[in-house]
Amino acid sequence: MADRPQRSPLLRRLAVRLLARRRGEVRALSDLLQLRGLLQFVGIFAFTIIAPGLILAYFGWTSIRGEELSVRAELQSRADSVTESLFDQTEGLFGAFERRVRGRLESGRSPVESLPELSPALKVAFRLDASGALAAPFLPPAPEAVQDQSFFLSSPWRDAQLAEQSGGDARRAAALYARAAASARGLAHRGQAEYARARALMKAGDTEAAKVLFADVVANYGAARHAMGFRLRDLALLKRGEILLSQDPVVGAAALEDLVDDLLSRRWTIGDSLEYIVASRALERLEEVSAKDWLASSRGRLEGKSSQAFWAELLVGDLDVLTAGGARLKVSPGEFSYQRVGETLWASTWWGEDFYAFALSLEALTDRLGGFVRQTAATDTSLEIQVLSPEAPSPPDLLSRRGLAPWLAGWSL
Repeated sequence: MADRPQRSPLLRRLAVRLLARRRGEVRALSDLLQLRGLLQFVGIFAFTIIAPGLILAYFGWTSIRGEELSVRAELQSRADSVTESLFDQTEGLFGAFERRVRGRLESGRSPVESLPELSPALKVAFRLDASGALAAPFLPPAPEAVQDQSFFLSSPWRDAQLAEQSGGDARRAAALYARAAASARGLAHRGQAEYARARALMKAGDTEAAKVLFADVVANYGAARHAMGFRLRDLALLKRGEILLSQDPVVGAAALEDLVDDLLSRRWTIGDSLEYIVASRALERLEEVSAKDWLASSRGRLEGKSSQAFWAELLVGDLDVLTAGGARLKVSPGEFSYQRVGETLWASTWWGEDFYAFALSLEALTDRLGGFVRQTAATDTSLEIQVLSPEAPSPPDLLSRRGLAPWLAGWSL
């Protein structure tokens, strides 16, 4: 039986027919056989070389991607740890301040004095009573007093002033001041004339009479104000102390030291802290006679109180914002609430029937946080750490973010 001829696959027949149109059937069959060999070679090459390479490339890519994800996860974990650590330091910063304030309140000590002991960022602190009135450590700004200037235009006063300023007989000037005092109608004018009379006697060398007259001014006109705003009591005690210092350094030093201590313990009036000038003059006189430790301590207290008086004048208006015009919400005793007003962070709390408000420098606090950040960043240079204000845009490639409420609402790490 003869072999049955094999039928060509349809694809092969179509290829031969297409090639035969231009090259003939024989050449078409030859080209097709060559193409078949080439395709077999390409198939073997792809299977043995390209396919394994692609497989290796895929596994390499997945390995690199997995390593990138692992690195990202590690960075994420470290970033979370860093922000948590910095948040804990921030909490410690404010927590230490709150504990010191509570400690003062529990022990009966005032938390509105010796502010650097509570926080180096403190500008000033206030205590208000239950009615919302300022109780410490300053007196509220006094209404502007309008003094009667007619006395200083009168002949007795002008004659006495002219005699003193001309450098003539100081005793004559003292007598003219006595006449001016007799003609004065108000207590303040009479007291100022008596003080000027004592000062003229001091210039004339009659220190005993001047000393007695200064004591009389303290006793009878101490609360009155000099035309420059000074309390006559302070000026008279300063001059009397200077006389005593020249006569007996021990007695004089004690008198001036008492004056300084009194000025520093007194509630100064916001916007009218002339006590600073009197205390500074007394300390100058005591430079060579008082103990160095006392002088250093007193100067430190004076500068601290002067700084607080400066900030009190600038910030006293914020109290209305903090207390909402008196409609304050009482919180648990010793619990703090924080509120930003301008460049000041106010920490406030109730204790008993008193409301305490502490003005903290926002710049000083953020500088301190910046110090925490720099110290942490020095140990891990792969992470960039920022303290962001409420106005700052969110940075790119953010890994971790932690808000700083309740202390710095809107701020974040």
